Amino acid sequence: MCKTLKVDRLLLFLFFLIVQSALFAKGGQITLDAPAKVWTNERFAIVYTIESDEEIEAIYETPHKDNGISILSGPVISRSVFRTRRNASGVLYKTDVRYVLQSGIQGRSTLPGIEIVYKSKKEKSVRQTVEVISLNDTKQDDVAFIKTFVSRNNVKPGDTLSVSYKLFTTMDINRVSSMDILNMHGLSMVNTTSRRLTYSEEEIDGRSYKVVEVLSLIIQPEKDGNFTIPGGQLQIEFSIPTGKLIRDFWGKEYEETINKSAFIPYEEINIKAYDLITI
Repeated sequence: MCKTLKVDRLLLFLFFLIVQSALFAKGGQITLDAPAKVWTNERFAIVYTIESDEEIEAIYETPHKDNGISILSGPVISRSVFRTRRNASGVLYKTDVRYVLQSGIQGRSTLPGIEIVYKSKKEKSVRQTVEVISLNDTKQDDVAFIKTFVSRNNVKPGDTLSVSYKLFTTMDINRVSSMDILNMHGLSMVNTTSRRLTYSEEEIDGRSYKVVEVLSLIIQPEKDGNFTIPGGQLQIEFSIPTGKLIRDFWGKEYEETINKSAFIPYEEINIKAYDLITI
C-alpha cells in the first residue's frame, strides 16, 4: 500500500515536471492585465507579461483593426531577470509590454495583441475584448463614491479621534466645488485637510479608482453622550474627454473636454463618549 502510494506520488511529480517543461518549451506564459470595463472616451492601460526560461528573441505588435480602441502610446517594453527554482536553468526572464489606450463608442472592443519569437518559434497572445460603457447608462455610484474612515467610534470625553472622507472615482477630477457644512453639537473639531489634493490608486472588484482625501478632521467629545456627525453631499466637477482634437489661439492641438458636475453623498457617523468606571 505504501509502495504504491510512493510510486503514484513519483509519477505525479514527474508528470508535473513534464507539463511545466512543455509550457516553457512553448515560450512560457503570456498573461494580460487589463480592465474588464471602461467608460466611453476613457484612457486606460493594459500590460502583457511574458515569463520564460530564456530571453525572448523579438516582440511584435499584431495588426489592430478595431476602430473602437485607439493606441495612444506603446508598446513600451521593460525586461527583468530573476533567480528561480521553477525551471532547469534557475533563471526566470520577465518582460512587460505596456500600452496606453483610449476607448471609443459604447460596445465591445478588441484590445491590441502581441506576437513573440521564442526559441526561433512565433507565438501570439490570445485576443481579448473590453466592454465600453456609456456614462449616460451608468449609475453614479459606479463613477464616484465617498468612503468615511473613523479611527474609533467609542471614546472617553477629552479623547481625540480622526475622521477621513475619501473620494473614489474612475473619472478625471477638475475640481471639488463644495461640501456641506458639518454642524456638530458637543464636539470640538479641527480641520486638518491638506490644501493640496494628492491622489492615489486602489483596485475594487477589478476596477481601478483614483482616491483623494477631500476632508480630514480631528474630533474631540466635550462631554458624555451619543453624538452624530451628520451626513451630506459633495459637489465635484469631472473633466470628461470628448475624443475630439481642437486648436487653441496659437494653433496648438489639444483634446477637447467637457465639465460635468455631480453630487456625491456621504454617510453620517455615530460616536459614543463615556467615562470608564473601574469595578
